[in-house]
Amino acid sequence: GFRPGASYLYDQDASVTHFRYFRNPPTRDALRAWLADDEPGKLSQFQPLTGGSKTPWRDRDARLAQRGGPAGARPVAIIIPGIMGTHIEIRRKKPDVAGSGQRIWFSAPRLLLGELERIGDPESKDAAAEDLFEMVYGDLADHLAATHAVIRCPYDWRQSPAKCAKALKDRIAQAAKENPGQPIRLVAHSMGGLVARALMKNHADTWQQVVKSGGRLIMLGTPNNGAHLMVHTLLG
Repeated sequence: GFRPGASYLYDQDASVTHFRYFRNPPTRDALRAWLADDEPGKLSQFQPLTGGSKTPWRDRDARLAQRGGPAGARPVAIIIPGIMGTHIEIRRKKPDVAGSGQRIWFSAPRLLLGELERIGDPESKDAAAEDLFEMVYGDLADHLAATHAVIRCPYDWRQSPAKCAKALKDRIAQAAKENPGQPIRLVAHSMGGLVARALMKNHADTWQQVVKSGGRLIMLGTPNNGAHLMVHTLLG
């Protein structure tokens, strides 16, 4: 869970990017107030940061049944996360079981200890994709679970989209097997959209399986024209 008293600031605007947080007046002023105010917990710009009702992925099916979620055949929603949106683990005790290893990304204690280099080699056979980032994709999964059979698609974002497309191919096969005759819908965030495009190119038969099912692809913030802002920022 989160430490009691922790808070967050949510700022949404066309000018908000990874590189402009402290140049954006609302964000900058709120941070200054948090640092200078005698009682920062009472500032209106911030909201309490809590775990709320979020449940780990592996417990969600049970919770859905407990709350009387929809039964029977339903369309499938495959969630494809963005870059860094999948946890990466090493040294799995069971090679085919996600979560049986040591999580490096994203584990704050291990990153603080400088262990990020342990997943620095994308070709290493010791590292593998584990699960989606709960804080980012948990609420979306809950929302979709009300109307869809949700399948998450973790992938090793250190690899190229072409290599990552294999993970998506496997999830589509799983969706077709477990939910015969149902539409297969892909919800792709950021790099996840590039993974879906790589699937179209390199696994055309699988993509046609999605199309023929009556499925669709939704891209959320996918850099289809490249991420030029990052390059411009780095190069000046």
